Amino acid sequence: MTAITDIARLDNLSVRFKLADGELTAVNGVSLAIRSGETLALVGESGCGKSTLGRVLALFQPPSEGSATLAGTQISATARMPRSQRQALCETVQMIFQDPVAALNPRQTVAAIVGEPLALQRRGTASERSAAVVALLESVGLSSADLDRYPHQFSGGQRQRIAIARALALRPQLIIADEPVSALDISVQSQILNLFAELKADHNLTYLFISHDMAVVKHVADRVAVMYLGSIVELGSRAQLFSQPAHPYTAALLASVPDIASSKGKFGRLLAGDPPSPANPPSGCAFHPRCPHASDRCRSEAPLAQPLGDGHTVACHHPQSDAGLPHG
Repeated sequence: MTAITDIARLDNLSVRFKLADGELTAVNGVSLAIRSGETLALVGESGCGKSTLGRVLALFQPPSEGSATLAGTQISATARMPRSQRQALCETVQMIFQDPVAALNPRQTVAAIVGEPLALQRRGTASERSAAVVALLESVGLSSADLDRYPHQFSGGQRQRIAIARALALRPQLIIADEPVSALDISVQSQILNLFAELKADHNLTYLFISHDMAVVKHVADRVAVMYLGSIVELGSRAQLFSQPAHPYTAALLASVPDIASSKGKFGRLLAGDPPSPANPPSGCAFHPRCPHASDRCRSEAPLAQPLGDGHTVACHHPQSDAGLPHG
């Protein structure tokens, strides 16, 4: 049996931002491994720290505490990474953003956008780079006829295909996909998700797939990490989390997914209350103000991650097989 290796690992990683009147903790002591060849989905409500964590791995945001290891190279709060090392890591990890309109330079042609990483890394001759750009476009369902066009001349789904082609230019091992289909029409989302699956197989890719949409996550993920107010509250395989969520927050996310296929027409249940501010988190378990099972212990003591078996972990004082909430 081939041993499972990790393309990336986070060790007690925290990211804090200074505010005029204090400090905001966006990521709070996260330890997490991303296995080579898998799609790890990172889910949670807006503002929970998902994108910040992704930006650390994509080298856009340094950690405040702890460290991240990417293809054997450590990214830490204390050591400044040399520029040459940072450029080399660009060949390991690339990021695809939520909004393809904002992610693409409107003044550049498709040829310039997709070819820019190759030019910056001085890959091949000009003619070799041009041939590579055409091959990249064809791999995402576009063609050489699109080379001289500008982003505004494409649909939203086509613009995201351009962004994906650019991300693939340096043949990375890890792709950070930050809500890559949420800005697209429903009819286009499935096409892009199928493209992600094809590219993963063709290029032996690993994905960190950031999303708030549990229906999308169920379609793409091998494992799922659930994030709440900067912390991972549950981690497990797709089957574990969708069939037996152990944390009340996970169950609430699942219960909110509409089930239009059901004859009863389940429209989803909204989680009560608003997430607390990361600048002023509650004591104890951060989820306790919204949790129907909260006890005095939850209000005073932050739970640690505990194993449930087969790689399934949960940070909850009262884990349950169904988390006490209905889910789809």
